Amino acid sequence: MNQSKLPIIFDNIIFSLQRAGGASAYWFELCKRVIVDESFQCLFYEYKNAEHNICKQQLQIPKDILIKKENKPIILERYSDLHSKTGGVFHSSHYRDICSTAKTKEVTTVHDFTYEKLFSGLRKQVHIWQKTKAIAHSDIVICVSESTKKDLCTMYPQYQNKDIRVVYNGVSEDYYPLFPKTDSAIPYILWVGARNDYKNFDFAAKWVSSLKDYEFWIVGQPLSHEEQLLLDKMLPNRVKFIGSVTNEMLNQLYNNAVCFLYPSSYEGFGIPVIEAMRAGCPVITLNTSSLPEVCGDAGLMAEKLDTDNFTELLNDVVAHREQIVAKGLIQSAKFSWDKCYSETSAIYKELSND
Repeated sequence: MNQSKLPIIFDNIIFSLQRAGGASAYWFELCKRVIVDESFQCLFYEYKNAEHNICKQQLQIPKDILIKKENKPIILERYSDLHSKTGGVFHSSHYRDICSTAKTKEVTTVHDFTYEKLFSGLRKQVHIWQKTKAIAHSDIVICVSESTKKDLCTMYPQYQNKDIRVVYNGVSEDYYPLFPKTDSAIPYILWVGARNDYKNFDFAAKWVSSLKDYEFWIVGQPLSHEEQLLLDKMLPNRVKFIGSVTNEMLNQLYNNAVCFLYPSSYEGFGIPVIEAMRAGCPVITLNTSSLPEVCGDAGLMAEKLDTDNFTELLNDVVAHREQIVAKGLIQSAKFSWDKCYSETSAIYKELSND
């Protein structure tokens, strides 16, 4: 490596662990900036099936700084340490350590505590083992919100004295208000992203079913058989499943929606909330975890999963849409991937100088 630049090792394993998601978006935004940052000499490690990841498909890593490791099944690679002869700073996209013959500083990003709060059994225990191991060996731990930092210190008090920094996620510049907007023939409420139990998709379907004048549009992975049955029962002929979309298409969907519905019971950050606000779309969500921190005074937040409460918030959207959109644009301007990268790269430089 060029010793005039700071050596940094990026572990791209997240691209092999998910097809899309907040952690992939975060890693993609860091990768595309560090590649062109003249301060660093980068080295990327990549694994089987990375090209299936939507974010990775948009990322061009020069071949001379990319090491592909495709000999192990990904399930084994996921829980193995990365071995390298290179020093500098090591940052894994998913809680891995590095075994190096050179002195290497480690950075770990903690996105949330979904496994700890919402899962059980062996899957949870293995995740906890890997996460705590990575945190223990890290010189600096990055949390994506103050809420996530609080969860870290509460759930793992043994790490309270670690050097923990809050670096907020950003939002893509692909999201912005469109003028003029295209009115849908029937007003729709928009759902974007995962539909795990804690996301409360069942509640969303129940609530929208009580709103006779609205359709329910869904962006994300294909519907399961159970979800399709639920929607057929509760919202016959009022559901539009859109599937995976480009940012450009999603921006149009945000722009033309009555509101973005995000009744999640737990979030480490909640990137779609900021996407919607940046696109000029009112957000209705729950007052929990990181969401008050991310929404500020711009989100309409229910205290509990109650259909009447959510309907009151929707009525606020209809009555005060312009004011809500204006607040959302101001709030979303506080977050950017450039700012996220600037603060993260400053951490790399700080560790390199230690």
